[in-house]
Amino acid sequence: MNYSYKLSKTKFNSFKKRLGLRLPKDYSKFLEEHNGLILTDGTYCNLPFIKVDDQQIGFFILYSVDAQNERYDLENNNDYSDELEEHFQKALIIGDDVGGNFYVLDCKCESGVVYYWDRARIHLDEGYDIPEVDEEGNLYKVCNSFNEFYELIMSNVSGNRDIETSLL
Repeated sequence: MNYSYKLSKTKFNSFKKRLGLRLPKDYSKFLEEHNGLILTDGTYCNLPFIKVDDQQIGFFILYSVDAQNERYDLENNNDYSDELEEHFQKALIIGDDVGGNFYVLDCKCESGVVYYWDRARIHLDEGYDIPEVDEEGNLYKVCNSFNEFYELIMSNVSGNRDIETSLL
């Protein structure tokens, strides 16, 4: 597992200003302290999730602010967030499962509910919480807060659990 470097207060405040969203406190704390998380070679994570047909969803990354690799950059990956406007007033795409499906943080509520956005439409079942519009994929509520989501990830990481820190 690889965390990115901590964010300076200046970079973090600049990011929040550009974003124009009020972030939940637990997610803000994660960004300030870790600024992203990626599973590296030999590490994998499947989250138990009874709402989908195979009862699990994959996890690969929590995006980073000012990532070196634009594939891992939080702002870059939010180019897709306009597709969420019909469902959320204030949402942020915070990570993905490597298969083109995103994790979305609802920033409207203080706790920051986390959703799994099945953009690749791999789960064709009726367990979704928000139905797709224009074939963009259903949304599934995963956790009631970012902290709950982060703990779910950490408790389901398998393989190499060594922790490193470098720029994502």
